Amino acid sequence: MYRVPVMANPGLREKDHERFHRTWDGLVAMQKAYRERGAFFEFAPDPRTGHECGDSRYLAIPFFDFWLKHRLAHGQDPSQTLRPAAQARALWEKSMTDKVSEYIGTGAVSDDTPPPSPLTVTAIRNSEKGVTVTWMADADLESGIRCFVIERDGERIGQVPEAPQGRFGRPLFQGMSYHDTPAEPLPEMRFVDIENSAPAGTRYAVKSVNSVGLVSEPTTSQALRTTQH
Repeated sequence: MYRVPVMANPGLREKDHERFHRTWDGLVAMQKAYRERGAFFEFAPDPRTGHECGDSRYLAIPFFDFWLKHRLAHGQDPSQTLRPAAQARALWEKSMTDKVSEYIGTGAVSDDTPPPSPLTVTAIRNSEKGVTVTWMADADLESGIRCFVIERDGERIGQVPEAPQGRFGRPLFQGMSYHDTPAEPLPEMRFVDIENSAPAGTRYAVKSVNSVGLVSEPTTSQALRTTQH
């Protein structure tokens, strides 16, 4: 058990909570037990939360990325034996300390990588409701997708959702529940442009915006082929 790297991620408000302090106290005791055995145990409380999950994913993802990279066997190793965590501890201090410190101080981890561009943008004219724009998108694992911006011939005409919500963490397109599972009802990647006069040749584009405000390159639909009369 002590060979497995662990990171505790309680909410800071659990520390003195009348009920949930037991979670905090248990993690402190666990860290002490690990370190007495020389095992790796990072302690990174979220300064903005209590017992809810909050934005823990934004530090959990680089944590797992780091240890998968440094523990999985090299491709040529026929045994596929995990490499010891001790071999990577110095590298952790060098490459991850700033991320952990930033998270403990602000509840966030910096991100300078824009989200992936949306996929398969489709615009279909609807005689009653204008033009329906739909798309698909990959997740932004570093920061999460906050919203999508819709453009018509290069001009911004809308955003989905109009007002992203973040009850338990950052505002996101797909909100999260107390336990970090998706909040229902699940949102649709869909926008209706009520501009019935959009002429043939009109193109729609969609951009992804992540939770720190970085914007993807646009993905553009095929041109509309007919004009509504």
